[in-house]
Amino acid sequence: MKASVFYNDYSGTVAADRCDMFVEQPHMMESSIVEKFHLPIKAEDYRYVGISLSGTDAEKFLVYFFFQEKKTRKYVKCLKYDVSMQAILDLFKRFELQIGIELEGIDDNSIEEI
Repeated sequence: MKASVFYNDYSGTVAADRCDMFVEQPHMMESSIVEKFHLPIKAEDYRYVGISLSGTDAEKFLVYFFFQEKKTRKYVKCLKYDVSMQAILDLFKRFELQIGIELEGIDDNSIEEI
């Protein structure tokens, strides 16, 4: 999977750390996400594997939650409309996004801070 928009003027990477609750109680992640976002699956039957979001308004993101069915190992996605950025950020302890034009060839060590 790779992020893509209409023109792809900018590209980059993203990384995140799970929120502390999910680190301390990883078995709670699926049920917390399913309940919080009212997703149409049974948390005990699926393993949470990721998220995709897009939007232009901080209160109205289109979000896909990706899960893997435990028995069949088939991947599924659950769509949720109008999710706030805060609700998404609450899933993570730390979140970093790097986006720009031609960032792939830049080495972090070669950048001078001024």
